Amino acid sequence: MPPPRRPLSEFALASVAILALIYLNGALAPGVGKAAMLARTLFPLVMFWLPIIVIAARRRTWEDYGLTWTNWSGHLARGLLIALAVLPPFVLGYDFFWGLLLGGKISLHFGVFLLAQAPTQLLAVALPEEVFFRGYLQTLFTYTWRTKKSWPLFGDEAPAIVATALVFALAHYAAHFDPLRWSVFFPGLLFGIMRARSGSIIPAIVVHTLANLTMIILEGGV
Repeated sequence: MPPPRRPLSEFALASVAILALIYLNGALAPGVGKAAMLARTLFPLVMFWLPIIVIAARRRTWEDYGLTWTNWSGHLARGLLIALAVLPPFVLGYDFFWGLLLGGKISLHFGVFLLAQAPTQLLAVALPEEVFFRGYLQTLFTYTWRTKKSWPLFGDEAPAIVATALVFALAHYAAHFDPLRWSVFFPGLLFGIMRARSGSIIPAIVVHTLANLTMIILEGGV
């Protein structure tokens, strides 16, 4: 199938739209009323279904956006191996930075609540975010700009990976206006690299889910 006619314009429009929704969701979600409950319920659905509807309505190829079950077991295994490689060093770095340098007290949190969080982090966080950011946005930017040479790890999709990671970080910042939220730019790069190298969003979903659960263990919350 041919690429979209104006992929960069579509990338910009989709980015602005999701940032506006995230801002509204962040303003409503901290509450306990019906509006807050509705915001928390609808937002992941919008993030998931908006790209799906656009791709289907315009008869684009699912595989081009990394939305494919082909070789799902291999992609799952790749995600698990990458998580095993990157998460233990991250925990050690977190302990060094927060515990030793800043003098914070780290208390690991395990329990039934962690099991309850697993499907939430998979279905309501990692899945819709990866469909939207790495599946939809990154593909649109890839249509717009590829590098002439192949970069280590990034291949020729470095501009798309970086641009999507920036929007990903801005989206997390827009929800709470916490400067620390910009740090998700770096896992955003990792998720983007996995998407580019594998051709699927499945490895990124796996690592994204396990990374969020790791943060819950370290911080005792989301």
